[in-house]
Amino acid sequence: MNPDGVGRRQHFQGADIYWNFAPGAHVIGGAIRDKWNTVGAERNDSLLGYPTTDEMGLPDGQGRMNRFERGVIYWSPANGAHPITGLIQDQWERSGYEQGRFGYPINDQYVMDGGVAQDFQRETIFGFNVIVPIAGPQQPTEHIFTPHSQDFAGVDRYGAFDAGVDYDVSTTYKMYWSFVVAPQLRAIATSNKMTCKAWGLQDGRASGYHDNHVDVPMDYGWHSTIPEHTPGSNYLLAGNCNFPVNAGGKNGEANVGFRFQYEIWTD
Repeated sequence: MNPDGVGRRQHFQGADIYWNFAPGAHVIGGAIRDKWNTVGAERNDSLLGYPTTDEMGLPDGQGRMNRFERGVIYWSPANGAHPITGLIQDQWERSGYEQGRFGYPINDQYVMDGGVAQDFQRETIFGFNVIVPIAGPQQPTEHIFTPHSQDFAGVDRYGAFDAGVDYDVSTTYKMYWSFVVAPQLRAIATSNKMTCKAWGLQDGRASGYHDNHVDVPMDYGWHSTIPEHTPGSNYLLAGNCNFPVNAGGKNGEANVGFRFQYEIWTD
């Protein structure tokens, strides 16, 4: 039994097998297993959690990878094994994984101006999370809208996000929201254009909501409306904006993201 009291593992000469209820049993070995152990292995407070795939080879015939509950580890002969998570993982995967514009990771994530960064073979990806309510270890409850608390506004060093529900004129409980990238990040941008995407979940499933903008100005006041909420359901709005930057003397791509978890109640 593993330290979490739930999972199981068995060690073999060539690799290990780890099992948990949701991901099932998966093989992990070699340099990927060694790196996984250094970032906390399967523990609840670890970087990655349990493996959700077996270790597998990649199309180039050289690299290997494992996918985990909260990220991936990619290995290549020249650069070794490195975890990729969060906003950096989102941008890297959208750009074509190891065969895309960035290539393989050459180091682990590191702190850069309060955000995180990771160097790849051809370029760096920078990730900046805008702080808004999201349920988790540090924020156990999401934001709740009521007729007496119809609005939310949050500002930090990376962006400004606000949202609201107009109970007086709406019976379908639409939520309107907006987001602006902070001047601090606009100052390191090497282009005056960015691409922004948003999507939503309802009770953990895709809600069908999407909002996309390509090549909008860096100071664009991104705004949208999500219609037809069900009172008491749990919703997640997630979004991100991408643009080229120069930070710490490195050229790369910034991924600025927000995640807003909320419910709408009628009383």
